[in-house]
Amino acid sequence: MATHNSLDGLSQRFSNIALSDDDATGETSTAPRRRTPVDQYFYEHASRPGSKFKYNSDTKLNIRKTFDDLAKAEKWRRKKRLAEKRKFFEAIDSEFTTRFGDGNKLETWQRLVAMFEPDDPPPTSITKCKKVKEILISFD
Repeated sequence: MATHNSLDGLSQRFSNIALSDDDATGETSTAPRRRTPVDQYFYEHASRPGSKFKYNSDTKLNIRKTFDDLAKAEKWRRKKRLAEKRKFFEAIDSEFTTRFGDGNKLETWQRLVAMFEPDDPPPTSITKCKKVKEILISFD
């Protein structure tokens, strides 16, 4: 298989992997999708009765911003936010393994960074990707 050096190539390569087949209101989308761990994390919050958090999965979603939006909608205080952040990171770790498998390929790390910063160019090494990931996920 040819090596993909751009996010466009990665998007095409992983185009069969999407977030879910429905949004938090239960509306089914036209394309069948499999709910992944990060998608499931957000969906569980959005589908709770009385939740003010609206979630409609999108393969280009910025998961850090979505987490911030969830925390704001649910009016989490610091202790609750930290507890949820741990659950969120568990979902990210599971998502990484589900989507990418081996963490020894540059393309794998570029795809992960793109989940946080979809409009930025991908880092050019695994070390740079890991540094970006640490910066992007180190939020309170």
